[in-house]
Amino acid sequence: MVFDMRAKPFRLLNAEPLTQTAVAVWVGLCCVLLATVAYWTVLVDSHRTQRNFTEAQSWLRVGQMSHAVSVQVQTLLSGLDYTMRGLESDFADGEADVFQHAVQTTFDAYPAGTFLQIAVADESGDIVYSNLQQDAQTRAAKVSIRDREHFQVHANRETMGMFIGRPVQGRVSHKWTIQLSRALYRQGRFSGVLVLSLSPDYISGYFQSIFDGAKDVILLLRTDGVYLARSQGQDEVMGRSVSDVRVSQFAPAMERGTYEAESSVDGVLRMYAWSRVEGYPLIVSAGLDKKAIFESLEESLERGLLRNGIGTAVLLLAVLLTLWLARQRQLSERMRLQGERRFARLAQEVPGGLFQFRIGADGQFQFPFTSPGFFELHGARADAVRFADHELLKRVHPEDLPALATSVQDSVGRKDVWEHKYRVYGPGGELRWLHGHARPQQEEDGSLLWHGYVHDVTQDQAIQESIRHSEERLRLTVGAVRDGLWEWDCRSGHVEWDARCYQMLGFEPGQFPMNYDAFCAMVHPSDRARVLARLQRHAEAGADFRVEMRLRGSADSWLWVESRGEITQRDADGKPVRMLGTHTDIQ
Repeated sequence: MVFDMRAKPFRLLNAEPLTQTAVAVWVGLCCVLLATVAYWTVLVDSHRTQRNFTEAQSWLRVGQMSHAVSVQVQTLLSGLDYTMRGLESDFADGEADVFQHAVQTTFDAYPAGTFLQIAVADESGDIVYSNLQQDAQTRAAKVSIRDREHFQVHANRETMGMFIGRPVQGRVSHKWTIQLSRALYRQGRFSGVLVLSLSPDYISGYFQSIFDGAKDVILLLRTDGVYLARSQGQDEVMGRSVSDVRVSQFAPAMERGTYEAESSVDGVLRMYAWSRVEGYPLIVSAGLDKKAIFESLEESLERGLLRNGIGTAVLLLAVLLTLWLARQRQLSERMRLQGERRFARLAQEVPGGLFQFRIGADGQFQFPFTSPGFFELHGARADAVRFADHELLKRVHPEDLPALATSVQDSVGRKDVWEHKYRVYGPGGELRWLHGHARPQQEEDGSLLWHGYVHDVTQDQAIQESIRHSEERLRLTVGAVRDGLWEWDCRSGHVEWDARCYQMLGFEPGQFPMNYDAFCAMVHPSDRARVLARLQRHAEAGADFRVEMRLRGSADSWLWVESRGEITQRDADGKPVRMLGTHTDIQ
């Protein structure tokens, strides 16, 4: 092909003037180029949207996990504080057998390995009792904790109640422990300290059971940055603190927050969300491996770009070939007009796997046109099936065939847009999700011709499944503390209770359907207005929703329940869409 632009503008090959056909082809080429630019703009924007969505869902997931774990830690520490008050009372009574029995009961009440030691120091800091000193030799060895932080704060009366000290290596146990201590008083005078040595390995083991990512991590810190436990690499951080920069992020006025940082322990870049442990000077920080979050998405997007790049190149080559053929006047006027009509309609649809599907007036159907990507998405070779619909249907998952057939029949009956999601088997037997869209056109011969496309939405389905697994892990976390989990669809009013919510009130799980009105009816009349007011303040102003109330049980009895919740999703206008929370039996 030779272009001569010197003699006369727009003369091709043999310098003949451009015909009407050539002008139309050039206009079509420009349209294709514009459509290609528009398509790639939309494609790049969709990739950016997917990345933003993945990041937003990851922040939501890690934030929910951080908050849930902080509630777990608060529950554990509240129980330990109660236990220590009981031990304090038993020791004050002066009966050694009673105190020894109480110590043994405490060890039996918690999982093995939770505690390493329960000890008592006198007003001078000398250990006068330890469950580890069971033989004469160890009892004879004098051990002092006078220089320990958890003794000095009580001796100097710098704190009241239970104090959470720095992890130390015990002088009796010789292992790292978190020191929980309470002051002992006799006749109003300081007489010593009760110390419960909590194993950081126990807390670390629990944290490890929450995340399934190899490099995801959960930290338990004091508000001054001292490490108490870490789900991974704990031995490397015991006795250390996080940086001052990190401590400054835990602003006293904030209950929770997020940050992104590269760990100084293992060099992994993570997305962190932190939450305060209510009632205690502690921080729970959960971190997700950012590379792992985006790795599969980026691989999928790269494959998509490659496929679309090849498809675009093929499309442009096809257009150039069409231009050359048109200049040779080898196409009839009717074929040219028909090709332009079909191409113009196809250019209006976003490419993926492009196709045309026709149902004739006699009920026969065929695929007049399919792009290479159409068969590639269905895991088939074009030359193997060559428009044979039954061969394509063999690639569709058997469970999706009835719904796919129904969607086609409905579109034919209504002569309206066809849109459907279904699964197909790839060449290697793997399942992929496809989304199809087509718009019908009535032809002059009475047939219906659909112009449409299909594209791969497997990644979108995987993201939705990941969210579902995250919510399931949250349910398991809440179930570990015997709390009930509830979920409220703020638009429909539907309320979902888990089995524990029903059981704590004496009902069988799912014994009756639950909705907003039914829940309000179960609240004690004296508590109802207060509960609804707190709920409204949370929905409108974002105030914390945490309320104690009485709920009617199966025997018309009333059970005191503490309800906590948070709106986890709002619409574009800021109105609540979804709320998630827990019920705790506080009777």
